[in-house]
Amino acid sequence: MQHILIWDIKAFQQFEEAISFIEKDSLINAGKFKTEILKKLNELILHPERYNLNKYKKGNDGSFRAFEIFKYRILTNCF
Repeated sequence: MQHILIWDIKAFQQFEEAISFIEKDSLINAGKFKTEILKKLNELILHPERYNLNKYKKGNDGSFRAFEIFKYRILTNCF
């Protein structure tokens, strides 16, 4: 089953803000940050079970996943 990725507006804004913040110090690191997170999200589309259940989501029916990268916690809802 092919899944889709839909960005929450706030999540997308936070992603862009993080990239802008990192760019102030290093364009290369900002590019790596963006590339690696997008790579992980693409992996999530193909294999949502790859990542752990979001342990902080109350009543998680198994569709809420989470992973950490570069000290950022990425939360997802796989449907």
